[in-house]
Amino acid sequence: MNIEELNFRDTGKWISDTLQAPIFFRIFLPILLLVLGWILKSYYDKYFGIKPKLYLKLGNSLYGQKLLGLDVGHELTWRYEAELKNNSKYDAYNINLFELKTDDDIISNVSELGRVFKDNNHLSSNGIVNFEIKKKIEVDADVLIKIRVENGTKYITPGLKISEPHKVLKPKVLDNINLIVKYENEKGRRFYVKFTKKNGKEKSIIKNIRPFLFQKILK
Repeated sequence: MNIEELNFRDTGKWISDTLQAPIFFRIFLPILLLVLGWILKSYYDKYFGIKPKLYLKLGNSLYGQKLLGLDVGHELTWRYEAELKNNSKYDAYNINLFELKTDDDIISNVSELGRVFKDNNHLSSNGIVNFEIKKKIEVDADVLIKIRVENGTKYITPGLKISEPHKVLKPKVLDNINLIVKYENEKGRRFYVKFTKKNGKEKSIIKNIRPFLFQKILK
């Protein structure tokens, strides 16, 4: 008996044994493997495969000031024309913007942003959403206005006391901006964008876990 005959007999015996195997191995095992493969694929898609890539950009601030009244003072505003872009083929859902909780807040227009990032919002593939982040402070009128008093009457002198109020009066919190964008993929998996702006340089990095883990955040 040669090797070919042995191989043929072994193959035939394997087929015969398989046909006589318990029904579990012939019918249910392929189904089980199919279900297991589906579960593994769903897990991979949720946590690794379907990953929207959002990118946040602020740019330089625009400055504005408004006189509220000589007895009230000025309202000073530093306004950032922000852009959030989806640089991927996957949609992003339930997007929210946060900042680190510090002694001084960066975002003064929280209510406006609430209308931008509504409940159940989403950003389509390669889509862009534009919004503004505003930091507002109030200062007394005599901080900027040159006032002289004659016989009990106040007179305003042309010009400002401070030549560059957008630099001199700029809040320190704007020197080091830390923001977080939280969002989900279509499977409900959460991702985060860690945004920092320091010394005019911006970084926007995607994280799988919440950045600034041991610090509280607020909307």
